Amino acid sequence: MHLQDVLRSARVAFDLDVEDKWSAIEVLCACAAAAGQLISVEAASAHELLVERERSLSTAMEKGIAVPHAFVPGLAQTQIVLGRLRNPVSWDALDGVPVQMVALILAPATAPARQEHLQILALVCGMWASDEKRQQLLDVKDEETFRAMIARWDSDHG
Repeated sequence: MHLQDVLRSARVAFDLDVEDKWSAIEVLCACAAAAGQLISVEAASAHELLVERERSLSTAMEKGIAVPHAFVPGLAQTQIVLGRLRNPVSWDALDGVPVQMVALILAPATAPARQEHLQILALVCGMWASDEKRQQLLDVKDEETFRAMIARWDSDHG
């Protein structure tokens, strides 16, 4: 699996103006719904599941990255929204670094989707592991450039 395959259907949201992780999750979930990636019933269920997951254990990684995720019964296929927050927000990360890059992942509640979910997590975290690459992604000004950078990274590392 290559990151470009994942991103073909992904929604990218730039410079989201949110106050905290809860509003970030809400806005990113709304982005998935607005893009037609979720029907209204799935959107409400997805949001509830994301909040439940986040309350049980923070999805913040290190170095300003969070990957909120949930398995949504009835969802047809895995949905992803990559977001860059205008200002970093506290996300209860182990390293204490506020989050500015978020990958929201919604997957069907099936065994194959759980395997795909792990692959997507590895791809996204791999892309953001490099301090230099992460900073470049934080510095870009538009979605087109963001996607182009990911395509270059994916072809170099895929």
